[in-house]
Amino acid sequence: LCHYMSGQFAKAETDLRAARELDPTRASTVGNLAVVRYQQGKRVDALLLAKEALELDPENVTAKSVLETDEYRPTILTSLV
Repeated sequence: LCHYMSGQFAKAETDLRAARELDPTRASTVGNLAVVRYQQGKRVDALLLAKEALELDPENVTAKSVLETDEYRPTILTSLV
């Protein structure tokens, strides 16, 4: 979180990926990773991660925010199903 808040998205991604390896079922970690990937301009990856986080926890607010924020969501999500 500290890396993310200071704009160090690459470091935040590294930390979140390590946390995900420890517990791949933790929706908050996957949702936060989606936000980081979104900030890095990796929209498709961010949307896939957000979708995964919502599968783990349908109430995950962070993942929902990624899906609601992305202006290309309808086009990209349609291609993912």
